[in-house]
Amino acid sequence: EITTAMAFLAFSQTPADLVLLETGLGGRLDATNVLSQPALTALTPISIDHVGFLGDQISGIAAEKAAIMREGITSVVATQPPEAEDMIANTAANVNARCQFQCLDWDFEVNEGFFSIQTRYRNSEIPLPKLQGAFQLQNATQAITCLDAVAGYSFSYEDIQSGILNVDWPGRLQQLNYGPLVEH
Repeated sequence: EITTAMAFLAFSQTPADLVLLETGLGGRLDATNVLSQPALTALTPISIDHVGFLGDQISGIAAEKAAIMREGITSVVATQPPEAEDMIANTAANVNARCQFQCLDWDFEVNEGFFSIQTRYRNSEIPLPKLQGAFQLQNATQAITCLDAVAGYSFSYEDIQSGILNVDWPGRLQQLNYGPLVEH
């Protein structure tokens, strides 16, 4: 909570065009969930995690995470297990949130050297992400769908392509090619 409060203070003193806030644990009780009018919310694939805090049932975990949805605000939802998708759809209906579901409103497919993305606003072929791992395609596609869904902003194909090709996450998703860790 203290780190989130410090981040909110920093954002208030140095405003950004857009701020991406990731919930730390769940959503319903997360410190980031104090925002009443976010520009958008997103739900990535839900699985069994943090069972000590969120429970051991997918539907209960989905309920905790879906609590970030707000009335009249778009939520970009990744493919979910059926019990999670049902909980998300019910929560969205209860709070009157607008959902864009993967496979229904947006999706992607992989081709050689690029991926095709289809959203409500875009049908493009984009070079494969620089970051390693098949899950990065899912992440990239959901991120692009979120960018396309944020009201009042427009991101060109060139903007998206540049972001995908230039993303770098040193120390976290960095491939080591030399040094003592590679040599052993």
